[in-house]
Amino acid sequence: MREFNIKSELESIKSIREKYDKLSAQGKRLKETLLVYLQSNEVNLNPIIENEIIIFKLLGFTFRIKTETFWTKELPWFAIGELNLYLVQSESTLNDTEKAILSYNFDSIGNIKGHYLIEEFSKFFYRDFVNSLIGYCSDNSIKFAL
Repeated sequence: MREFNIKSELESIKSIREKYDKLSAQGKRLKETLLVYLQSNEVNLNPIIENEIIIFKLLGFTFRIKTETFWTKELPWFAIGELNLYLVQSESTLNDTEKAILSYNFDSIGNIKGHYLIEEFSKFFYRDFVNSLIGYCSDNSIKFAL
């Protein structure tokens, strides 16, 4: 029969939850900052929030911004989060497919990709987004409807 140290195991679970909550809070803050910028007169993409996902359209394409995390043996305990930008390739309700075209790692204290802070990140994100979109469309011979 295995002996349990229930107090230690519960503390471990509590610690995991606290790390997840901190990372989740930074992800929410990051999305809120991006949302304000994407709504601004400078960019004006008219984004909407649906189920914690930012959705907007540009040049006839639909994009989704999600914050996500993962748990692996190499990166346990929700060490980093990801801000991912997806191009929606099909919007049918039965077969919704997305293609990741841009990704940033962030930590629970607000560092993004190791050198951006949340407060300054939006303009860099927009620049990188447009450059990634140009590269993706060029690499895949995407045509735009006029």
